[in-house]
Amino acid sequence: MAAETIYYLDSLGGIPSKDLEEIMNQGVTINHAQKSKKRLNLKWVRVMCPKQTGGVECGYFVMKYMKDIVSDVNRLKQNFSTVKEYTEDDI
Repeated sequence: MAAETIYYLDSLGGIPSKDLEEIMNQGVTINHAQKSKKRLNLKWVRVMCPKQTGGVECGYFVMKYMKDIVSDVNRLKQNFSTVKEYTEDDI
């Protein structure tokens, strides 16, 4: 059985909706089925990450998360433990 992990980051601190989970699970499962005959085990991990304080900064946070993850992939597994919040200069 193959294992795949979906990391969920939300700058508002929410949880993934059932619709989002279903769409992501289907997409990953279909992609996996095209490459392998092994059964797939999906695991969702909610990453504790810096939160936005307002209601309009989400795009900036997505871009900053992507930059931080590309720079250090271990941040996902460490729940951004070295970064509790982003300053305006960080964003």
